[in-house]
Amino acid sequence: LVLAGGPFAPGVVPPPVEAAEWPVIAMTARDQGLAPLLYKALQKAERLAVTPPAIVAALRAAYLDTGVANWLALEQLTGLLAIFERERIPVILLKGCALVSTIYGDASLRPMTDLDILVHRTDAKQARDLLIERGFLPRPDLEPGFSLRFCHEEAFESTVRPRLRVDLHTHLLGNPYWLQRIDID
Repeated sequence: LVLAGGPFAPGVVPPPVEAAEWPVIAMTARDQGLAPLLYKALQKAERLAVTPPAIVAALRAAYLDTGVANWLALEQLTGLLAIFERERIPVILLKGCALVSTIYGDASLRPMTDLDILVHRTDAKQARDLLIERGFLPRPDLEPGFSLRFCHEEAFESTVRPRLRVDLHTHLLGNPYWLQRIDID
């Protein structure tokens, strides 16, 4: 919204911010995963020069760190997608890994803590096996298969750096009530 013509659109002057307010703004942006987006919005609005240098440096660092982390994650995702395609497992990207290229257009703007991918329930075992072959281990579960059966997803953690989590989804809705009543097909 901010980059697509929101409050920092050309010709719109953001309200002035007092120097004492910046630490709270920056901390809130960081805590909400918005520090990279705030940095880019301030840059686009040509407001970096009137923002305290320490705040600019922290926001810029968040932007650069997010860019590097996401680049590494998207590289791994590219490899996974190639494997799934080779094995004829259709995949739909969800959440951050879908939004980063479609909505944000800049991988540095949206922090991702994991890669969320959706596969058909009939392909889940094969997808799971491929993730394990690729060096991902299933995260601990209440009992084997519990999360996949009742929560529509299973989480995997890479065993090599950079550490990455992949959430393998088999449904869009996580509530067991809807899992039984809405056919994902």
